[in-house]
Amino acid sequence: MSGVAITFPGEVVILTEDCPFVECYSIDNAGNEEIHGFLQLPIDQTIPDIDLVYEYTGSRGGWVLEFTVTAVDALSGMDRVEFYLNDILQDTIVGHGPVYKWSWLYTGPTVIKAEAFDQAGNMAWDEIKNPKVSRNSIQQSTHPLFLRFLECFPLLERLLNLI
Repeated sequence: MSGVAITFPGEVVILTEDCPFVECYSIDNAGNEEIHGFLQLPIDQTIPDIDLVYEYTGSRGGWVLEFTVTAVDALSGMDRVEFYLNDILQDTIVGHGPVYKWSWLYTGPTVIKAEAFDQAGNMAWDEIKNPKVSRNSIQQSTHPLFLRFLECFPLLERLLNLI
C-alpha cells in the first residue's frame, strides 16, 4: 500500500433516508482502478412512535399514578424516555423498550409529558393534561373510621364521590 490518501473535501447531500449507497474506489499512480465498492449509509430521520397512558391506584397516602409509555422505532431502535412533570424533568429511563414506566403520587392538576428518543437522536412526545382520578373507589384509600362516618352522612359521601 503506497501513495497518498486523499480525503474527499466536499459535502455529500442525501435526500432520502432509505439507506443510500456511496460508490467508492481508488485509482493508483499507474492509472489502475480497483474494484468498485459500495458503502451503505443508513440514516434515520423518522421520529419514534409513542403512546402515553396511565392507571391509578389508591393507598392510604393518596393516589399513585403509574404512567406507561410504549415507544418504538423501527430504524435505529429506542434509546430512552424522559418523564416530565409540569415541564420539569423527573426521570429518565434508558433502554430499548418498548415499555417504560414511571410512578408519581398525585397532588392535583398537572401536566405529565413523556419524550421518547431513538438511537439517532430523533424525539417524539406525548402528554396528559390534568390526569383524572375517580373518587368512586374512595374505600381503597380511606381509613375505616372515616368510611363509617360517611355511612352516617350519605349526602357527604355522594359529594365526595363526585369530586
